[in-house]
Amino acid sequence: MVTAIGDAGERRDGPRNLRAAVDRTACCGYALCVEICPDMYELGDDNVVHIIQATIPDELMERVRRAVELCPQSALSIEEGDF
Repeated sequence: MVTAIGDAGERRDGPRNLRAAVDRTACCGYALCVEICPDMYELGDDNVVHIIQATIPDELMERVRRAVELCPQSALSIEEGDF
């Protein structure tokens, strides 16, 4: 159970369902995300990043956020929802 602050600043209690996502049409295969968080991302034979595990474990969250922020193509995101 975690407490999270939403985009509008509201407080939410309960489990968060966060997953890593990649826009495969935007990805150019720079693989910076693979260097930052190899437990979440891998470069496929097609030179496009693939997600290794969709749900983001708490211990990888900071590295995933960093990969999203530093992606030169803005191809990475973190999605919240019921998956």
